[in-house]
Amino acid sequence: MTSTRTPEEWDEVRFYRERAGEYFPKLLRNSGVMVAHLLRCGLFGLGHARGQISQAFSVHSHTSIDALVPGQSIHYCGPRLRQVHKRVVLSLTSRASQKGGDITLEFHAGDFLRSMGKDASSKSVNLLKEILTDLRAATFRVQLYERDKGDIFGFITGAEWDQRDFSVTMDRRYTYALECLSSTFVPLDLRNELNDNLESGLADLIWSTDVDLFQVDALAKMWDEEPGQFGRELTPALKKLKEVGVIANFQRMRGQFRIERGRRFARA
Repeated sequence: MTSTRTPEEWDEVRFYRERAGEYFPKLLRNSGVMVAHLLRCGLFGLGHARGQISQAFSVHSHTSIDALVPGQSIHYCGPRLRQVHKRVVLSLTSRASQKGGDITLEFHAGDFLRSMGKDASSKSVNLLKEILTDLRAATFRVQLYERDKGDIFGFITGAEWDQRDFSVTMDRRYTYALECLSSTFVPLDLRNELNDNLESGLADLIWSTDVDLFQVDALAKMWDEEPGQFGRELTPALKKLKEVGVIANFQRMRGQFRIERGRRFARA
């Protein structure tokens, strides 16, 4: 098959291949990227709990949520992160596409909030400041193959604002983590229609795995949720995922559910 790329486009491909780990990956319009390990563990909580934690999270396999990846774990130290923190990180990576790992992103708070499906009220701007403060303090240590290999990184190294004009500097180590660990590309147009709770958590999990059959107890345990309440919230969340096109259909069964995947865009 004859390539349709121009010589200039091939030069661009070679440039970023040779510098993999130094630049954020090239993303499709209105998409973000996340280290898949962070989507397949309970790091980003479903509730509104606050406070500081220092905790090790097991990484679930991309082929079976019931199984853990042997010899791999994520140790996190910092403020307790929630689904809304993940929303902000994904929106930041969308703006960092093909830019250097330590890029400083400049934006107006109103534009940024609307781009991630939020209103531009003063309350939302203040929440954005709180989230950026938390992200600045977040530190990850990903342990691979027991003691043989690992990586320490964060999401951002700093942020400042003048009224509603913001600048955020990304952590260059995060680009290395995206290169060395598996990454998941997330379609933000779909994700932004979901609430920062089980809806977005499930969508990210589906996008970061090849799993179609899920055990309810395993998911409740992963997110440290009470199984009975988790089960009651599950069906409404799956209906929402079907409504926006994350999944084409689902079937609830005793203690488990099966999905038919929708738009196959983001993969581990």
